[in-house]
Amino acid sequence: MSEEETKKQRLIAETERLLDHVKELPPSQPGYEHLPYRRADQHSSSISKLVKDAAEWLSIYAEKPDAFAAKPWLQKQLSGDDRAALRWPIEDVIRDLTYIRNALTAESGKEELADDMKNPPKPIVDREAQAELQPTSLVAESEDAALSPTGTDSANRTEAPAETKLSTAMSPGANHNDTPTAGRTAREIAAEKGDLGLLQADGKRKRAVTLDTARRFGGVSRRAIDDAVARGSLKTEGKRQQRRVLVDSLLKYFPPEK
Repeated sequence: MSEEETKKQRLIAETERLLDHVKELPPSQPGYEHLPYRRADQHSSSISKLVKDAAEWLSIYAEKPDAFAAKPWLQKQLSGDDRAALRWPIEDVIRDLTYIRNALTAESGKEELADDMKNPPKPIVDREAQAELQPTSLVAESEDAALSPTGTDSANRTEAPAETKLSTAMSPGANHNDTPTAGRTAREIAAEKGDLGLLQADGKRKRAVTLDTARRFGGVSRRAIDDAVARGSLKTEGKRQQRRVLVDSLLKYFPPEK
């Protein structure tokens, strides 16, 4: 095996190792929800080294010096901007590490790499000044607003198809707990986070809820729910418009605060 191939396989193995650890991270400590990357503090130096080594390998051996140009959080790792990196959402950490793995995986990763670079994410909005000037609760609230479909970053989030929303609203047994939340304020959305009432009907706990209700209960974006489903962290039943998140799985993924 050549030196080039040996280095690549070592980087791929390290990426897989870090992905396994990041997917099992504990929740943020109270008061630090607006700094999600603190959850990965014990792995941050390894992730930083991996990003730099992978960028070097892709530049030298794959002739792709700009492989991470469309990845703003990876750019912050390359520049050593550790302070701003504390706002790196864990869902994006997983997505970016997966991107690195695909970029390194020769032919199997080239197609995915090309597709991802065609749709670069929007530039990062630096809320550092806001975090320093506002109380923690307000910063967390603004982060929730940015992640929700009604927030300022909604253009960069995956929305449910219109037919899905229509089917949900008109399906038999649908109730106010399963309707979309467009137009709701950040404070209202934050108030729904962890609300067990969303998971009940007629005083009894439901077996499953819509992906929109799961998003509201978790206080996260629809994309975060889709990613959790794709990773197998959230269990579902049904397909397409009838897809539902199992409540037992949702409570395990988002344990209610005591």
